[in-house]
Amino acid sequence: MAGAETSLPAFGDTPDAKIVWSERSQTAHGEVMRLRFHTGRQFSGHARDGVSQFFEKQLTAAGWHESEADTSNEVFVSAWQSHEARLLLSILQLDAHNGDYFVVLETIAPAAESPITQEELVRRTQELYDSIVPGNQAPWKKYFADDCIFSDEKGRTMDKAKLVADITPMPAGYSGAIKIANVQSRVSGDTAVLSYDLNETETIFGQNLKARYHITDTWLRGKGDWQIIASQAHRYYEDPAVGKADPKKFADFIGTYELAPGQTRLVTTENGQLFVERKGKKEELLPETSDLFFRKGVEGRILFHYADSGKIDALIDRRNNEDVIWRKAK
Repeated sequence: MAGAETSLPAFGDTPDAKIVWSERSQTAHGEVMRLRFHTGRQFSGHARDGVSQFFEKQLTAAGWHESEADTSNEVFVSAWQSHEARLLLSILQLDAHNGDYFVVLETIAPAAESPITQEELVRRTQELYDSIVPGNQAPWKKYFADDCIFSDEKGRTMDKAKLVADITPMPAGYSGAIKIANVQSRVSGDTAVLSYDLNETETIFGQNLKARYHITDTWLRGKGDWQIIASQAHRYYEDPAVGKADPKKFADFIGTYELAPGQTRLVTTENGQLFVERKGKKEELLPETSDLFFRKGVEGRILFHYADSGKIDALIDRRNNEDVIWRKAK
């Protein structure tokens, strides 16, 4: 038995009850105590000085609570419980004339809860995302802890109330689905971490969109069930579609651009393509529009600034809506 408050007490002799033999043993489910004793007490489960009260008083002091009891002509049985286990008390009358009794007390600890599986975590998580299109808030109320922290791909951090309120049906003309992929998990004791990709498809009045996200959820077991205590999402960067360049403008773009003394970038053209080079690393500038460019796999945009004279005077490296300006040196 774990914890002294629910262990079996060490029953001792009293002026009217003498234990003549006892033994303790462990079972797969708890502990068993067997004993034989002599007493002048009455064999009644209701009398204040009855045989059962000899044990009940000491069990109550040890943290047990009686839930039910039954007495027949020769046997008294009562069930007890604590927050950690259950107990069965059985008293058999061997010889009523001589006050000879045999007693068995057996504790039964609750079975250890099995750790949650990755399959179950995935099932619950997919249930969450299946509920987004119809705006069903029930799974979000069920699987997120009351004190959860949720950080989404937009940079918003929400508590449970705000998170649940954010789950609303998609507007008319909109439809879609979100599916889980590339799952990894770690489960240790009462904590589980689920890390996965989300593949989202969305149709807006017949036009199809796709997006990919990565999510990490932390689940905790509490009050008998598992809930998400923290969730964080980010969106995978995707290059924009390649647009059409205007090679006639390339002559204006080529040249050397300086960030600081000794910090330069070179813009060149080759076979109808535009390139930017720094410290020997050469990358193609792919057009999003004729004046807006990007580098493959690099978040941000490259654009060129026209002075009032109509000539290019700077290269702008735009990152997350902030600009790093390289002045044209030559």
